[in-house]
Amino acid sequence: MARRVVLALASVVLVTGACGSAGSNVTANAVTDALAAAAGSESRTVDMSKAIPGDWQRLVFACAYSDRGTVEKALGFAWPDYRPTDQDGENIWVFATDNKVESWAMVPGYHGDPCFYEGEQPPTVVSRDEARFRVEDTGERVLDDVPYRALRPAQ
Repeated sequence: MARRVVLALASVVLVTGACGSAGSNVTANAVTDALAAAAGSESRTVDMSKAIPGDWQRLVFACAYSDRGTVEKALGFAWPDYRPTDQDGENIWVFATDNKVESWAMVPGYHGDPCFYEGEQPPTVVSRDEARFRVEDTGERVLDDVPYRALRPAQ
């Protein structure tokens, strides 16, 4: 009996730790699904305020390799759990209120990279009301048949 309790507690700690440190798979899936739907639509636009539930008030883009100080400055508060990505094109999308991170997701850039170097980029911090974007093919390829897409401000 004691062994089962210890195993159950260990499972809770592992699951809780993974959720806290790895972002939300639900959020990552919602972001990538919304970007894919936009890429396949005639307008090629996505409204993140409708795609991502919750009480978030703004979206902060942390480009690959962004250090904690830069991200915390954009957020306006400390985020001790932040860990920079270490791959080109991996970006962290942070959905936040004025004083806390509601959810976040690591999003591979080929879905819609807000940090793509050519062309107009969206601002680093976007209010929920202005979180509308256009998903644009860049002409680059991740693999032979996978286009690399950039995220652009909606027009």
